[in-house]
Amino acid sequence: MKILLINPHITSDRKEFIQVLNEPLGLICLATYVQTQFGHEADVKILDLYAGGFDKINERADGRVTRGISDEKEVANLIQAGKPDIIGIHCNFTGFAHDAMEVAAIAKKAAPGAVIVMGGAYATQNSRNILNKISCVDYIVRGEGEMTFCELI
Repeated sequence: MKILLINPHITSDRKEFIQVLNEPLGLICLATYVQTQFGHEADVKILDLYAGGFDKINERADGRVTRGISDEKEVANLIQAGKPDIIGIHCNFTGFAHDAMEVAAIAKKAAPGAVIVMGGAYATQNSRNILNKISCVDYIVRGEGEMTFCELI
């Protein structure tokens, strides 16, 4: 089983926005837990689109700016390279939920056979809304996701 966990890029309305670069601890904990539960049966990778392109600032047509890897082709290629069976996407903050949904749409096109799972605080609080309106998300893992995600696997 190949599992890809994605930390999305970040978009802001302010061109000069400053973000702190920190590791995606939730995804690291999740990856570690999955690996301990499934051992060699699970090949777990983390794709950090924010950190991987932290020095890239993309000005969008709508005036917003994105920091991180956000080019659709580049994101799709990174996803396809791992040939994932399951893709988990971190969606923690309301202000950045659009980025997570954008990555989910790219992931569904890039790996149509993969199951798309979303987790994080925003996904937990808005699970019904996401599942009813966003067709590219197959499941939402609510709350602390380690055990639930493993049950889903």
